[in-house]
Order: sequence, then structure tokens, then C-alpha cells
Amino acid sequence: MPVGILAVARAASAFPGGDMGSNRQRALALFVVAIVVAASVAGCTRPPWSRPTTTTAAPPTTSTNPPAQTRTATERYGPYLVPAARSASAMGMIHNAFAQNLTRPCTNCYITRMRANLITADGTTVNVDDGLWLHHMVMWDSAKRDMTCPNGLFNAVNMGQRFFSSGNERHEVRFDAPYGYRLGANDRWTMIYELMNMTAQARDVYVTVTFDYVPATTPGYRDVTPIWLDVNQCGTSEKPARTGQYSYDSTFTMPGNGNLLRLWGHVHDGGTHLTVTQNGQLVCDSVATYGGSPEFVEGPASVDMPGMPHISYMTECDGTPARPVAALRAGDVLKLTAYYDSDAHMQMGTEPVMGIALGYLDAG
Repeated sequence: MPVGILAVARAASAFPGGDMGSNRQRALALFVVAIVVAASVAGCTRPPWSRPTTTTAAPPTTSTNPPAQTRTATERYGPYLVPAARSASAMGMIHNAFAQNLTRPCTNCYITRMRANLITADGTTVNVDDGLWLHHMVMWDSAKRDMTCPNGLFNAVNMGQRFFSSGNERHEVRFDAPYGYRLGANDRWTMIYELMNMTAQARDVYVTVTFDYVPATTPGYRDVTPIWLDVNQCGTSEKPARTGQYSYDSTFTMPGNGNLLRLWGHVHDGGTHLTVTQNGQLVCDSVATYGGSPEFVEGPASVDMPGMPHISYMTECDGTPARPVAALRAGDVLKLTAYYDSDAHMQMGTEPVMGIALGYLDAG
């Protein structure tokens, strides 16, 4: 399961051991994940409960022409010791721990690409087939204010702006020139992370994020503004798991204008897709792929269900300055709906579910 969203716990609090079959204790809630939406409006006319066919094709990559001065850096955070699983219903967990004052790839720059990963000390990538999950991670920039939760989580804890999130599907965020996420000299980053271990041995892992960036002096570059939509907006991002076909939704009223350049969704296992509408008109439909490549299928080391596929990709909606995903205006009502079908895809017991969409605006 992937990223969810936000929580508010003591900084650097990790709670070993997790019971996937009961409600988990938390110091404050959270989860994130952001995540992708795509498929053209023309391709979004299928009935809301239709079950997308699982595909085995690799997710498409976004083509872009980065300027010559583009640089790449990978930041490594950790190590984090993930406890061993006690049983198939009690996965080893680090629950919503906080890491503060994270190292950043650059200052006075525009970030043009971000992708999270989970690795071991020798740099080997690990995933579901190894019994290890990047359940979710979310990053905040303390120098900026969040659009959809300007007062912070629970309208009380303001850690800044949520600018990047990933679930275990490890979606890559990429901006086409001349756009990027602006990083100043005084910005400070915080990360919340939740990691899961389905094997019988505790494991040390690192969360990494790979960034592409260009100097802030690159001619013509413009800053993007993240927009976070959530079925539990400004709360834990979590909703109770149910059975059969069901959905959760929420609405958000735009406080200003902006052209939506890209958007994608995030759901937990059992989710089929996630939609976003603007004043009742479909803007985007982010569809889940299960087991799209071997690393997203449980391997023999799993104490849970070897051979079980999990979410490997969420489709994304992409626009351009001339043809944005949506031209949003102050007062527009955005509605997010996350669709689940536990008969089509097995859920993770009573583990809470999520519905999140993360997008980026050219707000002028």
C-alpha cells in the first residue's frame, strides 16, 4: 500500500510492530500519498464500478527536454530498522515516523523531477517481492504554506507545504520546461515515513529520493504550486476499510486561479480508481494497475500471501500551458472520489484505506 498522508506525531516517533487486522495505535495520524491521475476525459466514460484490467506493461514515461544545466542528485535518508513480521496479520511496521531537517539536493534552484525508492545499505532496491514496502512517505517545505490545509494538519500543526509524496508504487514526478518546484536558501524539509516488513527478519533500509534540478537563474523558469486533495482532508488521510463496492469522497473550493498541469491519485489495495471533478465535470481518472511487474508481486519470503499482486502504478493526467488538465478559478468546487472493490482486489485486512490526489498548478 502506499503513501498516504499526513499525520502528526512526535518527531521521529516510530512504533515497532503492527497488527494489520486491528486498528493501529498512533501518536497522531497521517498518510499521504500522493499520486497520479491520468487518462483523458474521453477515456473516462466507463461506469464508476467497472474493474480495470490488470496489465503487465511498464508504466509510460514522460518525455521532456531538460535544459543542458540539469543536474541529478539522490538523497538517502536512514537507516531505518523495520521490525520483523510476527504473523500474516501482524506485519512489522514503522508507523508514521518523522525525520526533520532533511538534506536537500540544492538551494536556489528549481526541482524538475522527484522519485522515491527503498534500498538496503549496499544500494539494492527492495520491494514487495523482497517482503519490504515503502508504505508511504510525504515531504513538507516549511517555508511555504499548503494550499488545501493552510492551517496545517488537524488545523493545528503547520509543517508547511506538502510538495512530494510516494506510496509503494513509487510514482515519478516530472515537470516539463519551463516549470519546476522552487527551492530557496532558507527552506527546511520534514518527512513522514511508514515502512512495512512482511518477512520473519528485521531489516535495515533507507528511503531515497532522486532529484533533477536546474539553477534558479535558468531563463524563463516558473514555480509550480502543489495541490493536495484527500478523502480525509487535513486529517489522517485514512478511512475505514469496508467490503464489496464502496467509495469515499470529499470536496475543496479553490481559493484562487491556476492552470492544473498534472495530477495523479493514490489508493490502497482494493482500490480500482480515483476521480477528480471540477464543478461536476470530470477532470481526471487515475486507474490502478496491480502486479504490473514482478517486484510488485509477493515473493516466497513473505509470511502473508506469496504470489499476491499489489498496486504497481496509478495513471496520471498531464497537461501543457496551452492545454492544461483544467483551468481552475476561484470558487470552483473540486470533488475527489476514491473507488474500492474488495471483490475485485483483496484489501489488506482491516488496514485503513485512502484516497489522495496530488497535482501541480501554474498559479501565475
